[in-house]
Amino acid sequence: QQNRSEFKKLKSYWDAEVSYTHSISSELSLERLRLSIEKNERIHRRKRLFALWTPLAACVTALIVVTNLYLTKESPEQKEAFTYVTGSNKADVVLADGTRVVLNKNSKLTYTNDFGEILREVKLEGEAYFDVQKDSLRTFKVVVNGASVSVLGTKFNVKANTSDQSIKTTLLEGAVSFETNTKRVLLKPHQQLIYNKLTSSVNTRLVDGDEIVAWKDDVLKYKSKSLQYIMDDLSSIYNVKIVIVNRELSGVVISGSYEQDESIDQLLTIISKSLEMKWIKKDSVYYIK
Repeated sequence: QQNRSEFKKLKSYWDAEVSYTHSISSELSLERLRLSIEKNERIHRRKRLFALWTPLAACVTALIVVTNLYLTKESPEQKEAFTYVTGSNKADVVLADGTRVVLNKNSKLTYTNDFGEILREVKLEGEAYFDVQKDSLRTFKVVVNGASVSVLGTKFNVKANTSDQSIKTTLLEGAVSFETNTKRVLLKPHQQLIYNKLTSSVNTRLVDGDEIVAWKDDVLKYKSKSLQYIMDDLSSIYNVKIVIVNRELSGVVISGSYEQDESIDQLLTIISKSLEMKWIKKDSVYYIK
């Protein structure tokens, strides 16, 4: 079991499409080259002026020093951006501070090389589970579209797909602060916050945290969920379109756990064995009836 766990962790790293980029523009490089050339020209001019007019050379030297200090302060700091992008596989990532991040499929995590200096900040697109290493001096901040989640050390899940109208934050342990430009909400364990990006409304509810984060262990877990809810979730996970033709089926409540390694066809077949339903696939669309 120990070797199996180690293998899955290494496989997650291998499957992740990791890209490494420098956020240094060519314009910035050319600007620095120009400043370097101008600096050398000023040095030569200063030497000639010093030989002819010593008092004037002193003034010019002082002006050059002030100008260089000003340019140094104005020059933008170089930052290196690190990005983890997952496609059809998850990724298990350990950050420099010891924080563990499990990235779900079709997700993106980005941070820069100043991570941990003052603030531990990452940007997320998609879904991720965070087991944050405690640090009372440096807040851990997850930035998503139009909002952020701040913690010191805890376990929580954030789902912020760019195609969804909502951002979901689920707290398992500790405490987190969900913040937007106009709102700030503190969550307690086993609470889930749903933020509507269109209306800026915030709702909280009690949930089963193990059910929410079961995906990180390759399990899809549903407890007393409607068939419509499950089909919508499977549509998002497998990136397919599922239509329930019979409206009476939409409200049927079921429970079950399924291996995420199963294909969508296999999952629909398994579910159909416990319900009076059939499914067909036509033009890349799944129809439930």
